[in-house]
Amino acid sequence: MYKYCFDSAVLLVMVLTFPNYAFAYLDPGTGSMIIQGTIAAIGAVLFAGRIYWGKIKKLFSMRSEDTKKIDH
Repeated sequence: MYKYCFDSAVLLVMVLTFPNYAFAYLDPGTGSMIIQGTIAAIGAVLFAGRIYWGKIKKLFSMRSEDTKKIDH
């Protein structure tokens, strides 16, 4: 019960202390940096997927060869 009261109090303090409006400015350099980071993340995921895809494919191909040897 105490934990819920404490969590509620912390949440209330956070809501009351943060401003309602954020007068922020994002210049074009920030936007291009976000796009560049997104493209780099996609490239990293594709590269890692390519590496691990070969390992997964190799793992399943070894299992299929093992079952063929057992069957015959």
